This record gives sequence, structure tokens and C-alpha cells, in this order.
Amino acid sequence: MSKSKTHTRRNRRRNSRRNSRRNRQRNSRRNSRRNRQRNSQRNSKKSLMKKDKLNIAILFSGRLTSYDKHYNNIMNNIVQGNNVDFYAGISTEKINKELLKDFIKLYKPVKWKYSSSPLIKPEGGWDNVKANKEMKFIKKNPMFMWRNRHNVMDLYKKSKKKYDWIISTRLDLYYTEKLNYNLLDDNKINIPNDADYGGYQDKIAIGKKDTMMKYLNLYKYMKNYLKKKPINPEPLLKYHLLQQKVPVKRIIFKHNIFPKVPHKMKIKNI
Repeated sequence: MSKSKTHTRRNRRRNSRRNSRRNRQRNSRRNSRRNRQRNSQRNSKKSLMKKDKLNIAILFSGRLTSYDKHYNNIMNNIVQGNNVDFYAGISTEKINKELLKDFIKLYKPVKWKYSSSPLIKPEGGWDNVKANKEMKFIKKNPMFMWRNRHNVMDLYKKSKKKYDWIISTRLDLYYTEKLNYNLLDDNKINIPNDADYGGYQDKIAIGKKDTMMKYLNLYKYMKNYLKKKPINPEPLLKYHLLQQKVPVKRIIFKHNIFPKVPHKMKIKNI
């Protein structure tokens, strides 16, 4: 065999090994690049999933009635898989003391407190407080209600966590549809269309921190409001929001009270 042919074969083998090595390196770099892209896409999807979840604070006030019956309803129609913290400003009624332990076990509220501060006394006494015929014998109830909300507002204010939405509601409400967060207005108090009775219904309100603090702060001004206005809750709420210059958006969010408390079971004026 000639030296020329031997040299040619060696060159071919050398080139083959070199090409094979280059191909392995090229494939390794390509696979590494693909893996980085895949990981980047996975991380990007995870990041988007995290960002898509809202942080919600739900502020309960008043009675714990039906807390267990309505838990799944609240989780399905309000929470909807988002991140949620519960706060509770609880009235000192006997029923609440009986239900409190199991309520805490189920909802795991971040903070809760009995609303035990002394009730504001209107100037001239309760006889001088105006009310329609229905409210005549239970004038104190709106004051208890807003004291509970003032209580839960104080609990929430101590939290340093940032929330996308703050929701003030009651545990005796049953929702018949999901809350559409896309329809909410960032700059307004969002109040469902329902049972306004000459003002704004006061069972549910949704907003950002600044507007919700103004909404929940009605109790602070109630003594002055009652010098001019009847204690009827819905008109009083509308008057408060007008005084505090809080804009309102009406939304559709269907709900019912269950169970309804008969008038005779409500707190009578003493």
C-alpha cells in the first residue's frame, strides 16, 4: 500500500473523529440551549400563574350565623382559588360565643376581635334619634353594625400585607353567582344592586384600601350624622359616602340573606 493512500485514510479517520466530536459538542450546546429555553418558559408560566392570583382580604362583621353552611359558597363565588385572608369583627351576642371556636377552626382568620367598645350615645338620647316605622324599635342595630365594621377595619389596618381587593361582607349571605373581578372599578366603592331602600344596600362592598377605609369609617361620624339624618341604614350609608366624597359603582352580584333574623330577635332599644 502506498504512503499516499495510508495518509489519506488517516486523514479521513482524523476528520471523522473531529467531526464526530464537533457534532457531539454542537448537539450538547443545542440541547443545553433548548433546556434553558424550556426552563425559562416553565418559570415564566409559573410566574404568570402566581401573578394571576389575587390577594384578597375578606372582612366579616356581625353575627357568625351560617358560617359553616356558607363556607363553600364563599370559597367558590368570592375566593375562586385566589389567595385570601379573613378578618372578623364579631358582635358580643351569645350566639357568637357559642360558634366562635368552630368558626376560627374553619376560616382560620388572620385576626378577629369582639366589638366590645362602649356604644356611641347620640346627643339628646335615643328618643331624639329619627327612624322610619320599621326601625323605630331597633334603632341601635345600625350602630352595632357599624361598630362591628369599625372594629374589623382597625384589625385590618394593622396588617402590612398588600391586597388587591378588600371585601366587607357578612356571614349570613349566600351568593348565587361568582363575583366578576374584571368588572370592578379600582377607584370606586363597588356595591351590588340590591335592596337600596332609598340609599345604598349595606351588606357587601368591594374596593381598594383607601376607599374601603372611608367606607368602613362611618361609625366615627355617626353621632354627627344623627343630628341631621335618620338612623335608617341604607340612606345613612349613602349620605356618608357623599360626605366623604367616595365615588360608587353599582355592580351585579346576586345574593340572598340566609337565614333571615326576625325583627323580634333583633336587639331592642333600652
